[in-house]
Amino acid sequence: MRATSIIILLLLTSMIAVASTVPRVNNPSPSSEPSKITGRIIVKFSDNTGLQLKTGNSGVVSFGHAAADEINRRHRITKVRPLINRSLSAVSANRFKNIMLVAVPDDAELDAVLAEYNAVPGVEYAEPEYTAELHTLSNDIYQSHQWGLQNEGQGHYFIIRNPGYENDKMVIVNGLPGADIKSGAVFQNPPDNTVTTVVAIIDTGVDTDHPDLAANMWINPGEIADNGIDDDHNGYVDDIFGWDFSPSSDLYNIDAGDNDPTDYYGHGTHCAGIVAAVGNNGIGIIGTAPDTKIMALKIFPSSLTSIMAMAIIYAADNGADVISMSFGLPYRSYLVEEALAYAHEKGVVLCASTGNSAIEEYNYPAGFETTIAIGASNDSDYVADFSTIGSHVDVCAPGLAILSLRADTTDMYEDEEPWVHIVGDEYYLASGTSMSCPITAGLIAYLRSVSPGLLPEKVRQIIHETADDYIDPYGLGWNLPGWDMYSGYGRINLKQTLAAAPAVRTIINDPYINEIVNGAVEIRGIADGAGFESYTLEYGEGAEPAEYYPIAGLSTPVTNDILAGWNTSGLSGRYTLRLRSGGNNEYRRTVFVANEAAAEVISPKAGDTVSNIIDIVADAYSPDFGYLVVDYGYGAEPTSWSELAVVTVPASNDIVSDWLVESLPEGEYTLRLSVYSSSKLEIQNEIQVNVRSNFSSENAWKINLDADPSLLANYADIDNDGINEIIVGTSSGIRIFEPDGTPDNEHPAVNIVNNLVAPPAVGRLDDDDIDDFVTVGDNPPMIYGFRSGEGDFEFPLGRTPNFEDYSQSEYDFTTLFLKDIDGDGVDEIHLIIVNNSQTVTYVHDAESGLMLAFDSISVYLPVDLDNDGIDELYTYSEWSGIIHRRDHTGNVLDSIGIEMDGGRFFCRGMTAYDIDGDDRPELIVYGSYRGAGYWLYAYDEYFSLKDGWPHSMGIDEFLVPTVPVFADVNHDGAPEYFCVNFDVSYSYV
Repeated sequence: MRATSIIILLLLTSMIAVASTVPRVNNPSPSSEPSKITGRIIVKFSDNTGLQLKTGNSGVVSFGHAAADEINRRHRITKVRPLINRSLSAVSANRFKNIMLVAVPDDAELDAVLAEYNAVPGVEYAEPEYTAELHTLSNDIYQSHQWGLQNEGQGHYFIIRNPGYENDKMVIVNGLPGADIKSGAVFQNPPDNTVTTVVAIIDTGVDTDHPDLAANMWINPGEIADNGIDDDHNGYVDDIFGWDFSPSSDLYNIDAGDNDPTDYYGHGTHCAGIVAAVGNNGIGIIGTAPDTKIMALKIFPSSLTSIMAMAIIYAADNGADVISMSFGLPYRSYLVEEALAYAHEKGVVLCASTGNSAIEEYNYPAGFETTIAIGASNDSDYVADFSTIGSHVDVCAPGLAILSLRADTTDMYEDEEPWVHIVGDEYYLASGTSMSCPITAGLIAYLRSVSPGLLPEKVRQIIHETADDYIDPYGLGWNLPGWDMYSGYGRINLKQTLAAAPAVRTIINDPYINEIVNGAVEIRGIADGAGFESYTLEYGEGAEPAEYYPIAGLSTPVTNDILAGWNTSGLSGRYTLRLRSGGNNEYRRTVFVANEAAAEVISPKAGDTVSNIIDIVADAYSPDFGYLVVDYGYGAEPTSWSELAVVTVPASNDIVSDWLVESLPEGEYTLRLSVYSSSKLEIQNEIQVNVRSNFSSENAWKINLDADPSLLANYADIDNDGINEIIVGTSSGIRIFEPDGTPDNEHPAVNIVNNLVAPPAVGRLDDDDIDDFVTVGDNPPMIYGFRSGEGDFEFPLGRTPNFEDYSQSEYDFTTLFLKDIDGDGVDEIHLIIVNNSQTVTYVHDAESGLMLAFDSISVYLPVDLDNDGIDELYTYSEWSGIIHRRDHTGNVLDSIGIEMDGGRFFCRGMTAYDIDGDDRPELIVYGSYRGAGYWLYAYDEYFSLKDGWPHSMGIDEFLVPTVPVFADVNHDGAPEYFCVNFDVSYSYV
């Protein structure tokens, strides 16, 4: 397998390598070092001691043995009992009658007390009370392979990687004892009085039916399954386990997504299992925090920044305690940064993987200050050699050969190493900081279950302070005590983390998230703990209040009971409750107060003049709120209504819809707002506004084409009057307009009825120096050309053979242009048609018809690099990966294949520019490598690489940048180049 990281979800920092289907093996782990139970010892006296147990007036126990009794008095031993009840049979009683269980006070040094008893004549031994250590810590059959949780040097699964494909091998290796997060003691003696925490896995989804995870899936408490209603009014219908934010096909439908976050890739399920696989259920593995609930938020396959942000916001708004993000983005998205800041301010702890590049670099979200950035450690207790480093690294956690859950039928490595990583059909072995991140998220979930409401920055501080420092992070003899850029503060330690947790619990249980409340509200929850002193309960306006007002402040602890009563009379809208106890624990919950029904349009106001597209802002709610409807009609008393939006979330000075008025006829309109309960209309109001077009001003015009327009219009002086006409292709033919908007309905081109939505091309089809233009239709697939000055629109000028239709999407659209490639002074017609996986390039002569046809050519560039007055044709086939140089008749003159470290280059485009000032253009080729991003190459006409090239463009391969544009922008004599890439949220230069 190639030594490159697999990229998923932008820079999905996952799986470096790692398992074939192997027989199910249950290898018991060796017995670990016993651990002492603080405060208890075992003392055995000899048979002739004559023990007589009794308790004196001071409460100190006497054995009837002078030397032993002196120890009891000195350390105030007040609790002793025989191992065996003396009322049992004489055989067992006699056998164990002199063995005593002794409780040692907390202020006594256990080892010192043991030494004193062992020095007493007549004491055969005194020893600590140990916990019983099984060969496996639970009955989860694969737990011994989870070295990251407890590493005693036992054998665990590992992948041996070999050059090439389909030849990796799973083996058993032994790690270094102690190279783990110290979960063994925690699992054997879990802390008391924990609460349930929720970890949001933002990833490829989750297999919610996996037998080792189903019991730990988060169930939305405010939603009723499969009733088609947004019961909890959070804007998502039937979001029982979470949400799928990733549209599968329509990338630009920002409302796309559904309530089925099923994982069809496997990465998210693997991460979820690392956090919360069910423990002690007799199968598989155990999660880092086996009582935690998993909220499944799917952002794959599209993985756009907008979708990431929506998932982060959903998690923050719906009760997630921790967000685990095992992905990365090379750009600092402001949208994602803002969403993370929102979640952080609401008290959510944010975990992100640093990446698998093994170099110093920033990936986001790990690079944001609000996140805890997590690198990877290996089973030898060093930083993994693939882990990305930098000044942002907080800690590291096990990330090599991590065994976790396999989503049903998935195999993340199937393209290169099928079946190698699968263990026992339902489990999977993978490596990467993608695995380190959920281990840390699980640790934090455990921490917050012990101390709910613990502030995110206090969580970070505790993790830093309790990590095991990697002084020599790679085992190279370095001496780097404290924080370093390789391991951060070191490898996380669950046992020490829980020991450092503040003994305070702070949580609001009722009302539930987003609940609509009114009148006198009982606020229930927890404010207690060994470290509890007092609590304050407050409320503030909005989801992010600028100021809070007191409800109650008490010094009496509360455990699952009423914290305070809240009188909401006089209030309306969204409010946030805040419960604080001590200096480090705080819990917030947002609710909606609706003491009466309201339906008021705040903006626009009655009588306003509106144009273009506007936001409609409103108050819309009721005590029994179900949904609101926004619609409009023409005139002051409409006879019909057009619906703008149906919204299931109550509104308080919120945008409830937008309204595209630019497409409407001018005049007066009525805007109506209605609020419904589950059974009836509660309240309704109307306002009138005036619609006026932006194109109503002088010299502005607007015309409805009554058809889909081409992506681009063109212009040309086709009637030779010295004034350009505007040429627009549409789905029902060509439209031509004068500069003042007057349509030219007499032009012969407008009589052709066909789908001519491809952008028209302008050039010279003859030698009369008058602009000509061509267009292409799809039924039948014909090229239509108009030779200006002749008065006739040729039908057809050329037919595209063996191709019945073409795609006209934002991605795969037909390219049509005119260019003279044979030096005769007349342009040839160049047509590139993309339809699904089929790409065909045609070159037509305006006189003789089809000249050339290239199948499966995805990139095509005619250019004269050798300055002979005749173009060469440069073509690239994605099937072969070869760039060809051809003469203008299509004959191959030369070819080149571009590679980097054996990896295949995927050409995305070509252009030409004189980059060295010799008055001869160079061929510029740009494209991507898997795992290495986009690169730019410059060649002369003989495919000789220019000095100083190639250049890394710093763009990862999951993006689709435009062909670079070259220009000497800063006038230094050397050209710069620019390209654009985009997602739904932003465009980037």
